Amino acid sequence: MGPGMVRRMGMNMPGFSDFDADNDGRISQSELNAVRSERRSQRAAQGYPMRGAANAPSFSDLDADGSGGISRDEFSRFHGAGGRPQAGGR
Repeated sequence: MGPGMVRRMGMNMPGFSDFDADNDGRISQSELNAVRSERRSQRAAQGYPMRGAANAPSFSDLDADGSGGISRDEFSRFHGAGGRPQAGGR
């Protein structure tokens, strides 16, 4: 697993630091798109299509405060709930 990866349901899921390529403490839309694209490519090459990719939350869904970047708290609020916003989220 990579340094920011978390394990969920037998799969390695990217963690916040895997998305935050420039280490500025926020995930930009381009960073989110790049990691998602790379992950889809890797999974497809392994013969494991990402069946839920079409249901992935949009950048604006994750950027709850509309700041233009996903904070660690916003990321955790979503990913800590198994892909669903936790109470207090959007």
